[in-house]
Amino acid sequence: MANKAGELYIRNKVGYRKPPKKLADLPQGETFVLFWYEGKAKKAKAVGRFADEAQTALINKEAALRRTSLTGAVPAPAPEPEKVVTSGRDFTEALNQYLSEVKRGKSKKAHLARNITLDGFSKVCKARTIEAMSRADVLKYTDLLRGSGLTPRTIANRLAFLKTSFKHFNLAWPMLKTDRVKFTEKTVEAYSLEELKSLFAAANQEEFELLQFLLGTGVREPRRAHRAGVYGRSADEAGTREGSSAYDRGGNADLEEAAGSSPDLAEPLYFLAKAYVETGRFADGEKIAKELVAVQEGKVGPTDRRFGASHLIWARALAGQHRYDEALPHAELADGLLANAVSPGGKQMGAEAHQLLAEIQSKIQK
Repeated sequence: MANKAGELYIRNKVGYRKPPKKLADLPQGETFVLFWYEGKAKKAKAVGRFADEAQTALINKEAALRRTSLTGAVPAPAPEPEKVVTSGRDFTEALNQYLSEVKRGKSKKAHLARNITLDGFSKVCKARTIEAMSRADVLKYTDLLRGSGLTPRTIANRLAFLKTSFKHFNLAWPMLKTDRVKFTEKTVEAYSLEELKSLFAAANQEEFELLQFLLGTGVREPRRAHRAGVYGRSADEAGTREGSSAYDRGGNADLEEAAGSSPDLAEPLYFLAKAYVETGRFADGEKIAKELVAVQEGKVGPTDRRFGASHLIWARALAGQHRYDEALPHAELADGLLANAVSPGGKQMGAEAHQLLAEIQSKIQK
């Protein structure tokens, strides 16, 4: 008896499985496969991942099998309709579209870095489509960068940007582990607290404020790098964020005059007040701490730890001038807000606030 039935299966990376009774389109990586018999020979054909196409192929195949059982001869397969050949996404068009998206969603520097990378890559890559980009193209680009006299660190950065574009297009990065550009990380040396105190003590007023502004903000444009532990936060909580500064708005604008107009100046002011206090300039520290609190009022919640850090530095400035009665309410507020910290930096600041409160209370009782 001739075979008149076909059967559909779903094929994926791990094997085959039967489809549900009600067919549905399959995700990427899976496809329908049609099985049938011609005599004793088992045949198979992939029929795509869309349910309607798979169902149509099954119906057509079973109709052909029925005709064969009636005529007794296997008909020649009907010519399949020509498929539109899609060789992939145009190389130049895809790169321009990607750069356009980067320009809309990233900073100017991020866009510039990727633009430089892809411009150089396009000079050595002769692929007409992005799907045709290969390891050989990336190796040529690496050789071009090396020939340009760039440092290994810069070359690695350019390749990282290029890898990001591959991922954007859902393409596998073709490079091998042995292709990696090796470089040595720079050893960064930090000033000790004593060295910073000596530096600030030797600076005049303008130099002092400039140095403290640089220390507190990291002067990264357009993003500010904030040090871990600021206002008792951990490094992850501190992170980076868009910020404005006195220098953003005028180049030589005075930091203190600009304080009242922007809450983003809270952290530079905090470091400035702290530097004044730690170098014994308590009156100046008091003035900046007062402005620091004023900048935060209405912008920061009354129970925010940043308020606690601000009042702590204010209390230290007043205590340094032996004005313990005035320092007491600030120390009490700081002790309450900075208690029960989670991060190491927060715990240290909380302990500092508690110790300062105890010392001020002891001074008042005497």
